[in-house]
Amino acid sequence: NTTPDQCEYTETHLCVDVNATGSNTGKDWTNALTDLQIALCLADNLETVQEVWVAEGTYYPTDDGDREKTFSLVDGVKIYGGFAGTESTLADRNWPAHPTILSGDIGVAGDLTDNSYHVVTSNYNVEGYLDGFTITDGYAIHEKFFYGGGIYVSRSSPTLVNCKIMGNYAQGSGGGLFFEYTSYPTLLNCEIVGNTADEGGGIHIPNRGAHPTLINCTISGNSATTTGGGIYGIKDP
Repeated sequence: NTTPDQCEYTETHLCVDVNATGSNTGKDWTNALTDLQIALCLADNLETVQEVWVAEGTYYPTDDGDREKTFSLVDGVKIYGGFAGTESTLADRNWPAHPTILSGDIGVAGDLTDNSYHVVTSNYNVEGYLDGFTITDGYAIHEKFFYGGGIYVSRSSPTLVNCKIMGNYAQGSGGGLFFEYTSYPTLLNCEIVGNTADEGGGIHIPNRGAHPTLINCTISGNSATTTGGGIYGIKDP
């Protein structure tokens, strides 16, 4: 997809729908962007954009097989999933009825070994916001990328709301989520289920200054080869 001309935008939110067939501008549902990565790029560069609305469907970090590509949260921008693709206000959204999936299954369908290392990342002072998504099929197995198959957070403080982090894997730590380096993430009404790693199958919090807050979250069915099936944390001195 071709990135639209940024000079044309005055909208405060962009619409994304993988099944849209309009002019691919993101200005409304009829002409929604089909590529979430383009929407995030625009949101990062346009001062007017405060929100990204994403319709039900499955979205992948890339279509070129590059396992290092990921959905990077955008500072100050709220990303909402769970739309039918007809709503005119955020209050109209019924996110449980419209599953919106961020998947790392970028290669051969069902083959984990060519999946994204991290499906979602939040790095370097980003205060992003993700609401109403399922994050799945991350596969962090590499000499450099072996933490945080589902979501990798470093030196940032994202907010995750109404998200389900499931079916992710990390060779090292944090199959579902990995937090490190003065990160202060907040998770509200989230599910962390069915993730796997060597340490901290669901969540890993190393001794590196990370301080996550979890409110009304469910952690179940995760597994670890050595320590901490659900959560593995190392206390700061």
